[in-house]
Amino acid sequence: MNSPTLDRLHTLGFTAMAAEWLRQQQDPGLAPLSFDERLALLVDAEWLARDNRRFTRRLQEAHLRLPATPEGIDYSVPRQWNTTVVRQLTQALWVAHHQTVLITGPTGVGKSYLACALGHAACRRHHRVRYYRVPRLLADGLVARQEGQWFRWLAQLLRYDLLILDDWAVRPLSLDESRDLWKFSTIGTRPRPP
Repeated sequence: MNSPTLDRLHTLGFTAMAAEWLRQQQDPGLAPLSFDERLALLVDAEWLARDNRRFTRRLQEAHLRLPATPEGIDYSVPRQWNTTVVRQLTQALWVAHHQTVLITGPTGVGKSYLACALGHAACRRHHRVRYYRVPRLLADGLVARQEGQWFRWLAQLLRYDLLILDDWAVRPLSLDESRDLWKFSTIGTRPRPP
């Protein structure tokens, strides 16, 4: 009887639930649990596995430049950051409120790391994130415009809740690039249509 149930769980795509069910079969300590308690463990295992897979996909889609996390931010290094504000930003509530964060400072203080850590935090909060170095973003926009795909490419960018733009001032911008950059910088600051 167990083999068909296990096969059906796999066929339905409930692989984590199947693994948890096998674990429960081998753990005699779970025998005193009620049916509802064991079912809750099965459902929790499947929900957690799916949530982890979605998070992994969001993180891959973000293309973050650095493997930064909110926990990895080193507050002991003197950077003249307001640590209370930085800790609040890592909660990513500002993303849901369609607000913008601008990180400024001299070279080498960790602006890119902080931006990637905030992007990681936003992925954890189920937001879609995309990291871009500004020169690459402008180059991709130019290619899209030349191929007649500008509006389609822009629509793809609009699907993100947070667009991280890094390395703003590596070279002077043309007037068209400045206009495009202004358009890009407003992505995520207004609610998306339903």
